[in-house]
Amino acid sequence: MRKIQALFLLTFIATRLWAALSEAPYYKEWMKKSTEELMALAQQEDANSSPADTTLTCLTIISSRYHADMSRQEQAYCAQAYVGLCEIYFHEYFNYPKCFECLQIAQKIADSNGFKMPEIHLGWGCMYQTLAEENDNPEWGEKAFDHFRKAFQLACETGEDRRSDMAFTNVLSMAFKLDKADQIETDWKQYAQLPLNNPTKILRQYNRLLYQTEKQAQEGRIEEAIQLTDQQLQLIQGTEYERLLYFTQITKSRLYAKLGDKQQAIATLQISKEIAERIGMKDGMLETYGMLARLYDEIGEIKLKSYFQELYYRMKDTLTCYRQVASVKELEMHDELREMQRQVEEKEAHRKAMGQALNVAIVFLTTVIVFLVIVFLQNRKLRRSARSLYRKNVEMLKAEEEQRNLREQIEEEKYKRSNLDDNEKERLVKHIRAVMESEEIFSPDFSVERLAFLVQSKYKYVSQVIHEQFNCNFNNYLNEYRIKEACKRMGDSEQYGRLTIEAISQSVGFKSRSTFVSSFKRITGLTPSEYQKLSKDRENDSF
Repeated sequence: MRKIQALFLLTFIATRLWAALSEAPYYKEWMKKSTEELMALAQQEDANSSPADTTLTCLTIISSRYHADMSRQEQAYCAQAYVGLCEIYFHEYFNYPKCFECLQIAQKIADSNGFKMPEIHLGWGCMYQTLAEENDNPEWGEKAFDHFRKAFQLACETGEDRRSDMAFTNVLSMAFKLDKADQIETDWKQYAQLPLNNPTKILRQYNRLLYQTEKQAQEGRIEEAIQLTDQQLQLIQGTEYERLLYFTQITKSRLYAKLGDKQQAIATLQISKEIAERIGMKDGMLETYGMLARLYDEIGEIKLKSYFQELYYRMKDTLTCYRQVASVKELEMHDELREMQRQVEEKEAHRKAMGQALNVAIVFLTTVIVFLVIVFLQNRKLRRSARSLYRKNVEMLKAEEEQRNLREQIEEEKYKRSNLDDNEKERLVKHIRAVMESEEIFSPDFSVERLAFLVQSKYKYVSQVIHEQFNCNFNNYLNEYRIKEACKRMGDSEQYGRLTIEAISQSVGFKSRSTFVSSFKRITGLTPSEYQKLSKDRENDSF
């Protein structure tokens, strides 16, 4: 019997798959549509309760276009598309991993753009609630409860009445199931203040009755709670809320069971079963078959218990088979979409490549022509400028040569009149070196007059000796000693490693950082920073 049912189900789904793929040519046309047009088409088909194929195709095309650099509005459409895909995978294919993946991407898009989308948290809540019920996992139930509360708050913030009502229905259901009614008092007060004069008036009234029902049940007033379920059923009878009809009958059955009236609980469950079978609610059928099997077992009706237990296992097998076949259909449809999208993208890429190549060629030729013209004009200008600079350099070199000769003549005449003999020069050289190797020269106020005082001579004789013996003036001579000491200190990381370059320059007598840097570069050929870095590298290599 099971094999016949499975074969029938496979044949049915294969027929739907063939019908969908036979209409494949319209996929190409849809791929040319804008994201906004596809979203409108998906919402229109969804409102008409069409098969999921059309909506799935539109939403898949939209989601495949997502990238982080697209416009904010386009990203909003993509987030909505992923939520829509999650609903299809959840209700049509029971593909929870794919549903989880779609919600993750939608959440990422919403978070990165600051979108307030209660539908994402509704999706998370539904998925975790189902997993919690199927696997008897209270942690997932807690997650579902938190997501439903978040969805409710966001829906209130964004003024989405329908979603706020849907979210609160689930908040109530999970709160009483997890014994967390005390945690939703704030939510309830906020919800109770919402007006009843809107399109979701029926659902809003239903939620108020549901809250009262659960409160009565918690307080042990089961009969009053059952009366409230009758009011709920009367309110939603003949409306679009058929799943709520099923849910209310289940709640009523549980209340009868809690009251101890097993026969009435079974009779109510039979109504739930009929609703689930009528609307094709497979998870509902699975739930009612299991509950009926347990109740018949409790009252000793073994045959009926076995019958519904058999139905329960058949439905479980059917769902497993359905998920497997649906996943094949899903994969084939996605392969078809990807192939067609690849062809469209290849043609578009080829067209763009040709256009870009032409643009590049035009830009290149224009650039070359402009470059050649600029080079020609610049070369002509440079030739003129070069000839002018050459004449100026020749004249400048000639003038410098004349000035150097004149300075040498002046220095010779100046020192010819000096009374300094060779013995005194030797004495001065010795004493000058001694002073220059002392800490005295690191004073910022050290001068040639101070040097002359220390060597007990006139400053003009000191200048003469430095000029004749060391071939430089006093400032250059002093700076050489100071720079050498600065180099030593830069290399002594143990004692001076914490000092900055500016601090070291001041410690050896330089008042100006620029004078220090220029003198350092002139004497060592390196900047202070380069020297310090090489010194540190050398220390590291030695270790």
